[in-house]
Amino acid sequence: MRIGISILVIMLPLLPLSGFSAVLNVPGSYATISDAVLAAGQCDTILIDSGSYAGSGFNNITLNEKCLSIISAYGSEKTFIDVENEQFLFVSDSSGLGNGDVYLEGISFFGGDSTWYFQEIGIEYGMNGSISMKKCSFARFFYTIQDFSIGGTGSIDSCFFLSNSISVVVGGNNAGVWSLTNNLFNKATADFEHLQSNAVISGNIFAYNVPGIFLVGSNNFDVRNNLYYNNGVGIGDSWFTNGLIMYCQNFYGNDKNTDYFTPGDQIGTNGNISINPKFCDTMLSTTSVLSTSPLLPENNECGVNIGNVSMGCICADLDGSNEINIGDLTSFVNYLFKGGADPTPLIAADIDGTNEVNIADLTAFVNYFFKGGPAPKC
Repeated sequence: MRIGISILVIMLPLLPLSGFSAVLNVPGSYATISDAVLAAGQCDTILIDSGSYAGSGFNNITLNEKCLSIISAYGSEKTFIDVENEQFLFVSDSSGLGNGDVYLEGISFFGGDSTWYFQEIGIEYGMNGSISMKKCSFARFFYTIQDFSIGGTGSIDSCFFLSNSISVVVGGNNAGVWSLTNNLFNKATADFEHLQSNAVISGNIFAYNVPGIFLVGSNNFDVRNNLYYNNGVGIGDSWFTNGLIMYCQNFYGNDKNTDYFTPGDQIGTNGNISINPKFCDTMLSTTSVLSTSPLLPENNECGVNIGNVSMGCICADLDGSNEINIGDLTSFVNYLFKGGADPTPLIAADIDGTNEVNIADLTAFVNYFFKGGPAPKC
């Protein structure tokens, strides 16, 4: 009996562990992502080390009839893939069995100059393809994600899209359900074009785009809790998108809040507003806001985050020390009268909340700090 048990224990490490996914390391065990894809089994994980990658094996990858996770070991700030005017990944599931699925996390992708039509495509879908992405970034693509499939679905969460021509295109007569949540779309020609499909679009920031979103050909859009900030057009749609209702959105600084056949910006109804979002950095190198920002749940009637933001700067904290003290007063005097450095951030110096920084804000600071006057409003 003891001998039988010993033999079993010795043999266990040699038996395949069915039901467990393998981890394939790039470039540790496989030189390229393409090599790892070819070697991977169903639902394995490809783990990419930090570094910058480009060339054959890191573009024009086809994923058919296989589910995979492609993940950076150290996040998008340390893992970069340049697809060099090519496509990164084509995803397809021609059998319809759910095996053409991919999960991406923590990778920064770079295209080319975003002018070559249909060449700089980050990810393209075939029949029934499905993709989920989290904490990735895409820059300089013509299309970052293109889905003209039948039954294709997708989820994009907490990603950053910068200087693309069109960030997401979803089409096809029977495209599946898509979800875009908590993303930042910045400086694109057209950020989201959705053709004949369902979509949940929530908690995103669309900034400095032309336009922020363009919706085409469906009545099934759930559009809420987004910020449209300094776009040419905040949101537009075709005449096919009838009766679009928006909830808890902020339109601020756009040339036009809505255009085409969108039924108005609906400001004043369903929690939709037009109020300065009060970013710590107005160019959005960070999406942190002042504690008085209407984007924070405690400052809007919906009680939700509008856009993917967090509190990161303090009204009247003019030297970036994360507290209000005599140093802030000194910094303010130097700025107003002695040519000193700008307050960090400048909006934190609008202490009386008038959208101007002047001597009245200095008076409000002195009253608050030394005389128990009203708290800073910013």
